[in-house]
Amino acid sequence: MTRFYRTTDTPPPSNRKRWGDRPPWHPPTGSQHWGYQAWQLLTFWILILSLGITLGGCQGAQPDRATVTQALNQHLQVTQHQLNALFPQPPRPFHLSQVHISQRLPLTIDGSPAYRVQGEYSLRYDRPLTPETSPETSPETPTLPSVWSSHNPFELYLQPQIEGKTWHLFTPQGTDPHQPPQWASYSLH
Repeated sequence: MTRFYRTTDTPPPSNRKRWGDRPPWHPPTGSQHWGYQAWQLLTFWILILSLGITLGGCQGAQPDRATVTQALNQHLQVTQHQLNALFPQPPRPFHLSQVHISQRLPLTIDGSPAYRVQGEYSLRYDRPLTPETSPETSPETPTLPSVWSSHNPFELYLQPQIEGKTWHLFTPQGTDPHQPPQWASYSLH
C-alpha cells in the first residue's frame, strides 16, 4: 500500500545502510552498493597489469631505434661488400633515414635470447660517377642528384650481449629450409 506524505511529514527511517554511514576507508560489504563490485574489478585489473609489467620487464632490453639503425647500416655495408666482390664497382656512399620499427619478436639464437626486428627505412645514395658524367671530363656536366628509395622493408636478427650494452647482428646463412639456419654474427659498436 502506498502512503503519501505531506511536505511537513518526514518519511519513516530506513534500515538500509548508505555509503555515507561508513568511514571513507571502509568499502561496503556484500551487494549493498554497486561501487563495491567496481572496486573489486579495479583491484583485479591493477594486479593483472602490475604482474604483466613485472613479467614483461624480465625479457631484458629490447633494441631501440638507434641500435636498429646501426644494425641496418652494418647489414647494408656487408651486402654492398658482397655485391662488390661479385661485380667490381666503386663503393656508393649511402645514408639511412626514416627507420620505422613495426615489430620486435623475441626468439632464441643458439640458445640465447634475441629479437627479430621488422620495419621499413628510407635510403639515399649517390650515383656513381662514370667517365661520361665525371666533372673532370666535362665542367658543364652537373653533378648527378642523389637517388632516394623509401619504404624499403627490413628484417634483422639482433641479440643483446650479457652486459646488455652491446648488440650483435645475426644474418642467416644457407637456403635449405629443412636444416636449422647457420648464423653469421657481426658486432655492433
